Amino acid sequence: MGSSGLPRSGLELAARAALASRSAGRLRLRAQAVDAPAAAELGTGIRSDFPVLDQRVNGRPLVYFDNAATSQKPLAVLEAMEGYYRTTNSNVHRGVHALSARATAMYEAARDQVAAFVGAGESREVVFTRNASEAMNLVAYSWGMSNLREGDEIIISTAEHHSNIVPWQIVAKKTGARLRAVTLTKDTEELDMQGAAERPHEACIPLPRVQHSWGSEPS
Repeated sequence: MGSSGLPRSGLELAARAALASRSAGRLRLRAQAVDAPAAAELGTGIRSDFPVLDQRVNGRPLVYFDNAATSQKPLAVLEAMEGYYRTTNSNVHRGVHALSARATAMYEAARDQVAAFVGAGESREVVFTRNASEAMNLVAYSWGMSNLREGDEIIISTAEHHSNIVPWQIVAKKTGARLRAVTLTKDTEELDMQGAAERPHEACIPLPRVQHSWGSEPS
């Protein structure tokens, strides 16, 4: 059985084995945990990986901040996508021909890599969505509606993007849970998690690792 619960054909398994054994190239990306360099050096070090940044706007090197709406793609991703559409493009989990089996194997191999990178217990815990908003809605309306009860608390921050507010407002209204907000510390403008830790009730805390508006982290 595959990670999706669907049986894997012999052709798919053969394609997976071939993919796993092939040398590093355009269609193979490895998720590796590396030591993060200093923040000041990070931008300079990876800027050349993004071809779209190799231009000037209004006479200055392009600086792109709108990643929450649309993220730019590094060269490795662009090459992998081009290679996929040139050689493999086909339905995933929906066909038994060679290209479909290869596409399915690559899709599940990517899930395995993501699972290993984030430390998931097994690859079936990884669910691909189109964007963060869709992922948040999926968590809110599936897990939230099934597990939150009257008297439970949903704790967000006062500086959340609306995509991490509206779904929880709806869930709170339908389940009877209470929606609370974590404020920012006055000195450092970080999320003050001390108040959240002192809540007397069961709580769901859907906070991002780095806050959307200006990069604050839970303190």
